[in-house]
Amino acid sequence: MAKVVFSPLSKEDLREIWAHIYVENPKAADDVIDAVFDFAEKLAEFPKLGRELGVVAAGLRSFTVHKSYVVLYRVTGRAVEIVRVLHGRRDFDAILAQITD
Repeated sequence: MAKVVFSPLSKEDLREIWAHIYVENPKAADDVIDAVFDFAEKLAEFPKLGRELGVVAAGLRSFTVHKSYVVLYRVTGRAVEIVRVLHGRRDFDAILAQITD
């Protein structure tokens, strides 16, 4: 089983997502965060569950959770690092450029 760790930036993403949604719908805010943590548990067993971003961002994988949130992560040996958690409407080209620089 792989060890799953959240990067500092992904933790900040989760705080911002929760705070943004909580204003309108506290239960939905909790549901999104729960979906991310449920996915992290699945990653521990199946690290290559998401799709490879390949040419776009070598070494990164992505998986959509709770309809419109994308978890970006990388697998290194027996560890999985969740790099970012983003809304699907974000500018992924700019974000991926920052991650791969």
